[in-house]
Amino acid sequence: MTLHNLPELPISKQYSGNMTPEQEAFNKYIQTHSNYLSPQDEIFFKEVLDYYIDCIQKLKQINLSNLSDTEAISLTRYIRQAFNVHYKVYNDLFTEAVFRVSIVRENFCHEGKVREIKYLTYPPLDLNEQRNVYNRANSPNKTVMYASLYKIVAIRETKPQIGEKIIISTWENVTFQPFISYPLTNANLIRNEGVYKSTKSFQDLCKRHHPLIAEIMDRYLAFFAEEFVKNIPIISERKYEYLYSAFFANCALESVPIGPYGIPNIDLLIYPSVAWNHRHDNLALTPDTVENKLKLTYLSEYEILETFYEKNLGPMEMPVKLRYIRNSKELMDGKIFWNDD
Repeated sequence: MTLHNLPELPISKQYSGNMTPEQEAFNKYIQTHSNYLSPQDEIFFKEVLDYYIDCIQKLKQINLSNLSDTEAISLTRYIRQAFNVHYKVYNDLFTEAVFRVSIVRENFCHEGKVREIKYLTYPPLDLNEQRNVYNRANSPNKTVMYASLYKIVAIRETKPQIGEKIIISTWENVTFQPFISYPLTNANLIRNEGVYKSTKSFQDLCKRHHPLIAEIMDRYLAFFAEEFVKNIPIISERKYEYLYSAFFANCALESVPIGPYGIPNIDLLIYPSVAWNHRHDNLALTPDTVENKLKLTYLSEYEILETFYEKNLGPMEMPVKLRYIRNSKELMDGKIFWNDD
């Protein structure tokens, strides 16, 4: 018996040497470039499918808000073993720029102004580890830069309060090439244009796979997509409500050696904005993507005068009323020079 009555790991998911039977079978399947499975591999994948059906149902029944720290560690260890084959999908996403909103904190400032760029990008890993809090697309031992394709989305996701100051940063795509994105698929309970398109593409992809592989991928992706788009109160001090989605994001964005049958490393995860009732999208970008494919080109600072977060806003309606304060004049060597210096 395991934590919260979760099923025992089947033989196909238990390591024998460096790999599990499932991993060996999946690698062999990918390398054949066909939808053929040997009779023995069919047995392995049927065992995996039956296990997923039971496991995912029981995982959903766990109240993540009530997890103790010890239970969270045990649960993380379990899902790492349960989902030790990562079924990745990806597509190209081209954008000229992305936008990020940072709330101005007093400890960021020198003589009343933020002077260093480091406060406006992804948080240092050691700071995340110190905070020990989960987010929708990262666990405490990972860091990403959250951003959006539109300023209004970044503002509403960040939810600055009246009287607070924010800096809206513009990060330009210096490669002039599409990003390799991991889109959410199979989130069938929400209305989002990107999810609809990626789900349709996934369904077309499944037609080229063995039915067992297709159903395993479907259940895997649907479970984590549901976790990503859920809109629930965050009660846990460490935000364990995001434990599943953070695990999935870590796997999706993990940098791995690219073999002859591998896929490229993912630049970013794109997922529907819960704050915008899934009408817009958020981005979680890897540090490598930020450092090598983006350039910070412009900053503007504002004070929040009014907020409209709870209103039913139009798709491009501003969720706040702003008072302009200043904008960047020059960004150089990690320093910020403002137009009112």
